[in-house]
Amino acid sequence: EVMMMDDLAHILNRRDLSANDTFKMLKGIVDSYEQTAMDITRFGLDETIAKQEKAYVHQLGTQVIERFVTMHEHQLVETLEVHPERERRFKRLFVGPIRDLDDYIAKDPKNEVILEKFNQDHPNLGFAIHSLQSLVPHFLDGQHTLQEVADAMFIETEKHQEELIVDFVELLAQLDLVKEV
Repeated sequence: EVMMMDDLAHILNRRDLSANDTFKMLKGIVDSYEQTAMDITRFGLDETIAKQEKAYVHQLGTQVIERFVTMHEHQLVETLEVHPERERRFKRLFVGPIRDLDDYIAKDPKNEVILEKFNQDHPNLGFAIHSLQSLVPHFLDGQHTLQEVADAMFIETEKHQEELIVDFVELLAQLDLVKEV
């Protein structure tokens, strides 16, 4: 919990984030530590102890988040705009991250045209394509919505890329690498 509190304090001390982005990052940190508490069971830790640790981490994190919300209530803006396409869920049909989408052209010649169109629609992605290829598939487990994937990507990259992520996942679907659930 000391590491989590340190991570939360680091985010709270940043002045370059909006209240909404700070809230997303705080929530992402707490969620991550809660998941870590449960992941430890893979290494032989008793599940009862893991659940207790998860509850404790949740309680500490929730207190910090609630205090932040109370102090910045007037700055937090709820998005009134609904994006139905971001509520969709996808499951990856491959193991591991994607090293290079060009590798999938060899799988089927039609993939070259699909990938070419994506690249034309999104010129100058540069290094951003690597983070998309390596990070987005991790969250495509059929459980997370595309909005949750976008929020997780924001936590990792500190860039808002919602539309790009939707387009990228749709590209993966066209390449038969993910399916909508």
